[in-house]
Amino acid sequence: MNETLTNQLVDRYPSIFPRGIYFECGDGWYDIIDMLCSDIIEKDPTGRCQATQVKEKFGALDFYINIATKDIRKSIEAASELSRSTCEFCGNPGKLREGPWLKTKCDKCAGE
Repeated sequence: MNETLTNQLVDRYPSIFPRGIYFECGDGWYDIIDMLCSDIIEKDPTGRCQATQVKEKFGALDFYINIATKDIRKSIEAASELSRSTCEFCGNPGKLREGPWLKTKCDKCAGE
């Protein structure tokens, strides 16, 4: 994810993202991560839940955290599921594509 979007997430959710974290995924999943973080803040008002890694793995969003309730885990699973139908690069509807690596892409990004 580009530096501008990374900084927006870190600034918006400082209790979730420690300084120095980076996102190993494309810009297209920004809205999914933003929505997930909003949900985590709502479900963990104490602010104990911190992301340890955010990345793409096998074409889906993987969001690792230090501590989670059952409800937070459900939110993470829902975000991961949504990422499987969202282009990682532009955020448009996409599907899992095979190549050298599994990636979720829309038709346009798959052709580039």
